[in-house]
Amino acid sequence: MAEKEIKIPFSYCRLSRGASFLGVEPSDLINLAIENKIEISMMLKRFHCRILLREDFSDVKDWYSSLYFPRTFNSMSGQTRAITNHSFIEFTNGRYFEPDKLLSGSDIFTEQESKGFLVGYGFALGLWRVMPDQFESSLPVKDFFPGFFPCLTGGETPVIQILPAQPFYRSG
Repeated sequence: MAEKEIKIPFSYCRLSRGASFLGVEPSDLINLAIENKIEISMMLKRFHCRILLREDFSDVKDWYSSLYFPRTFNSMSGQTRAITNHSFIEFTNGRYFEPDKLLSGSDIFTEQESKGFLVGYGFALGLWRVMPDQFESSLPVKDFFPGFFPCLTGGETPVIQILPAQPFYRSG
């Protein structure tokens, strides 16, 4: 069977809308994401996260200075920068009321995870791709939250992935 290229008139949509547009079930789209044929993304709004980078600190400063403020959302702080066309990071630790503890810009990357990786804490906004291998586990996992990649559209980035900044806490 020959592969047919389908032109979709929008960059992103909800899973249910995409499935309806293509005449398939949402589970079919999830299957395509597992096979790495499409991206499944999640819309994040100031998601407090650990940001893992693959560069050394001097390269991070150069990369950060090349980023621009996105004009797509009105509710972004002045520290928000576009990582790709649809993925954004607010480069601050959010300590606005504690100026002596406030970090912003490339200064948020203060931890060395291991050789070649830096970790910083900030806030993610926009669309972030759910890592394809996150769908593959057949075992139910409690308190699971997937890791995210920046959306592929929009160029190169040293951001490897983002994870929740805080661990999950059980109530009661």
